[in-house]
Formats: sequence, structure tokens, C-alpha cells
Amino acid sequence: MFSPQTLFSQTTRRGRVVLVLGASLPRAFLNSALAWLALQHKTLRVIDGANCFDAYALARSAARARRDPRVILKKIHLARAFTCYQFAQCAAAQTVAPDAVLCLLGALDTFYDESVPLADALRLLDALRAQIRQHRAHGGLVFITAKLPPAEALTRIALVKKLQACADDVHWLRA
Repeated sequence: MFSPQTLFSQTTRRGRVVLVLGASLPRAFLNSALAWLALQHKTLRVIDGANCFDAYALARSAARARRDPRVILKKIHLARAFTCYQFAQCAAAQTVAPDAVLCLLGALDTFYDESVPLADALRLLDALRAQIRQHRAHGGLVFITAKLPPAEALTRIALVKKLQACADDVHWLRA
């Protein structure tokens, strides 16, 4: 596994989309990446579609870096989405700012719900991709994590390919 420093050192801090894909995304990796971003940037706008955001781990990371955890946590604007409809709506509600990092955690988890017609999931993902492109066009950094679809939703692999197509940097986490 790679560190956040190596993950983001390849990117210019402005106008990039960094996508991390894997069969699973360890919480320790997510927390260290978010902590590093929070220490480096003014604002993090986090949309959590995998219910993986851990404020306590982030506060501990800030304390280890000798930074006031309260200051770091105040930089984070968190929205949790439990459906792909909510995820797309949360992304659409984000204002574009070049000094803010847009973090889409578990970006595809809610899109794998088979009770949502694939056509709807694809339409919503296209709207999400438009928001990602808009954020990048205004100089913002977008950090996305996504898991591969579970075996029962393997027909939704097209969602992964569409998300990959809008990323500047794609990194694979190996289990």
C-alpha cells in the first residue's frame, strides 16, 4: 500500500482527479489520506457513500502531527449518502472552489444497489462525473475512492470504467 504523500505527490494540487480503486479500501488508508489532505488544504468537502469516515481517527492523526484536532476537523464538511440518488444530489450541491478538496468516499458503493435500475445509476453517475469535471476545471483537487462491484452486482462494472475515464490518476490498492 502507498502513503498519502506518494499518492498525491504525483499530482499538481490544482485541477486533478485522483481515483483509488480496490476490491476493498482499508479504513486506515482512507483515514491517513484524509488526514494528510486536511493538513495540507484549507477545506475538505467529504461525501461518504460507504459510511467509512472516522472523525476520531482523523483527530488522532492531527494530534500525532502536532496540530490541533479541532482546527483540522473544522476544515471538513461532511455529507453521508445512503443511496446513489443522495450521493449525486450531495455532489450537485457542492460549490466549486479551487482551495477546497472534494473527497468522494465509496463513490460507487451506493450505485451498486440492484434495486436501482442500471439506467438510473448510469444517468446519476454521468451527473456526478459532470460535477467532478466542473470542480477540476476550476482548479480543485478531487479525491475519489471506489470499490469494485460485489459478485452479485458484477453487471455494474461499467460504472467503474466510467469513473476511471474521468480520473487523471488511477491507483489500485491490492489486498
